[in-house]
Amino acid sequence: MSAGFCKRRFGTWLLVAWSTIFLATGCGDGRVATAPVSGQVLVDGQPAGGAVIVLHPADDASSVATGAERLRPMGRSDEAGNFVIGTWESSDGAPAGRWKATVEWYVAENAEPNADPESAEAEVDRLGGVYANPATSPLVVEVSSGGAVIPPFDLKSAKVKP
Repeated sequence: MSAGFCKRRFGTWLLVAWSTIFLATGCGDGRVATAPVSGQVLVDGQPAGGAVIVLHPADDASSVATGAERLRPMGRSDEAGNFVIGTWESSDGAPAGRWKATVEWYVAENAEPNADPESAEAEVDRLGGVYANPATSPLVVEVSSGGAVIPPFDLKSAKVKP
């Protein structure tokens, strides 16, 4: 083998090693790496447009609790109830780990279904706050390093006073 061949081979190996380290550390920007996460919110079997979904570390022993205790990946559902989660950007996903999901679906009192919640003055959570607290929410999400497609959250609406 020639010395040039060995240098090229070593250079290729070094490039692969540095690339692997660079990617494993979240692209070198100090951010925890994320994976794509998407799902759908249904309320009483119907799409819940404008619902806000937030992920919280499931417990203190969770891998996301130690490295991402301040992270709260979130998303907002579209008219079909579909959502994507973002941590650093609107749709970059969430770190791998076990998460508790909270869902709030605010609409103006007496508003049409799927009305823009930002245009309302008096807002009511159509879910009655049942899914708003991570300590009591029954919604658990497992995100792998490859991401997650969450089965639809089929939630029950609260009785909203007219």
